[in-house]
Amino acid sequence: MRPSGAVRYFVALLLATSSAVAGTPVPLKQGTGLIISGAAGLPDLARGEQAAAEGRHEDAERDLLPLAERGYLAAQFGLAKLYGGWERPDAADKAIRWYRVVLPKMPTVQVPLARLLLRDMPSPAARNDAEQLMRKAWTQREEIEALAGLLKLYREYPDQDRGHHFAADVAKAERLDRAETNLALLSWYRATPRIEGHPERLLALCRKTLNLAPECYVDLATTARNHGDRPTVRRLGGTLLSQLRAGVVPATVAASFARSVISDSNPDLIDEAPLVLADLPEDNTPPDTNAAPPATQGSCPEAPINWTLTPPAANAPPATTTARAPASAPLIPEPELADAIVHRLLDGPLPMQVLAAGIIVRFPSLAPEVPLEPLLLAGRKQGVDDAALYLGQLYIGGQRALRQPAMAREAFEAAAQQPMTAVTAEYYLGRLYQSGYLDEVDPQQARDHLLRAARAGYISADAALAHLYSSGKGVCPNRRYAYVFARLGAQDGTAPALALLENLRKALTPDELRVGDALLREELAARAATGVAS
Repeated sequence: MRPSGAVRYFVALLLATSSAVAGTPVPLKQGTGLIISGAAGLPDLARGEQAAAEGRHEDAERDLLPLAERGYLAAQFGLAKLYGGWERPDAADKAIRWYRVVLPKMPTVQVPLARLLLRDMPSPAARNDAEQLMRKAWTQREEIEALAGLLKLYREYPDQDRGHHFAADVAKAERLDRAETNLALLSWYRATPRIEGHPERLLALCRKTLNLAPECYVDLATTARNHGDRPTVRRLGGTLLSQLRAGVVPATVAASFARSVISDSNPDLIDEAPLVLADLPEDNTPPDTNAAPPATQGSCPEAPINWTLTPPAANAPPATTTARAPASAPLIPEPELADAIVHRLLDGPLPMQVLAAGIIVRFPSLAPEVPLEPLLLAGRKQGVDDAALYLGQLYIGGQRALRQPAMAREAFEAAAQQPMTAVTAEYYLGRLYQSGYLDEVDPQQARDHLLRAARAGYISADAALAHLYSSGKGVCPNRRYAYVFARLGAQDGTAPALALLENLRKALTPDELRVGDALLREELAARAATGVAS
């Protein structure tokens, strides 16, 4: 005799419940319940893992969370991975929580947990925790990714290396010659060009690992340009274009390459080099090195040194200089190569087009047929990274669109709210207020915005602050403050910044120089406390 419908219902329910409790749920198809068609059914580990693999985060959470809360290790681990890759405001915190739950039974989660702890301007406590996790993963199991993570941590936060492990870790990574650690070494060499041997090591490693580190195209091309080796520059550009079409080289790297080969000056900071504002003499007129800056007149109560001002948070560390040999021949721009890269980016999706527009804004002779304003407005409407920043630069540059300072300010204020563009936007806001483009000079606004950018690692902001306090344009001149920021701003190597520093050194008395050096140490200490190395 066949069982009745009610009996079949309860047998199915019993099987499903016992299967889930045993940790081996019965797989169900998406959107089909085991008992009732169209219902989600009971939590299912395999179904949750499949949903996570397919990027269906809500479906995966619906299956994995109940099982994780009941103590199933596989579900807890799957949920941690799910939250770790989920772009949701609370996802990272949830991932950290579940990784900590499984950590005692799964030590192999130490590295992914450490990476989450170091995401988005980590606190000192988070850095300490991440360091301990990666140190254990390296010493106990020799996980290569843990060693690479330690190198990255110590490079970005030098004060974190209280145990003085960094030198030994670097030496170990150099001997291992593994892809993961080689990428970390490239970043270390690139950030420390003044250490003997690092420029040579960077170039040697770039030639060896170019396929794994496309950003090396910029290092190799800039070095070739410094030596007047145009055939190598063009060969690298041709290869990069080919790999860009194949999707091997990221669009951001191609954009950096285009900027690096068309610039005729300041190659070390080409990604940071600001637009020239023709109305500001420090941008394009070398200062008179025989004229002494004005002495401090009266009192300037708004002192920037030791003045608490938090720099904008950014997802990425500040730009660093690229190690390379001094130029032995004049830098010859390669506009045809840059133009080819720009047009290839313009053929891509909107984010690539916005990157191309950013290059054209900086170098307006490129792609003269392209209407930039509509493109950047479309990118901003779609929330494309950098679109607001480039739009502000377009309005302030006055070459491919009418100069509109008020609209530039609005665009820069929007860009200042985005982590990836906040630092650069603060710089340009400071320049707007410093220049008087907004009807009159506002020295307090200029100082505030420039100091935020400077303390976040934007070297050109230091140079602008030095000019602000040296010229006394709208603010009390203060030669000691000017000297401090000139010392910091001279790192960009531009002729005006170096000339101003030399001018100040000649003008200041020995006592003023001693005070200036003491103030410089205080400013550096303040920046070190926020994780910015200058």
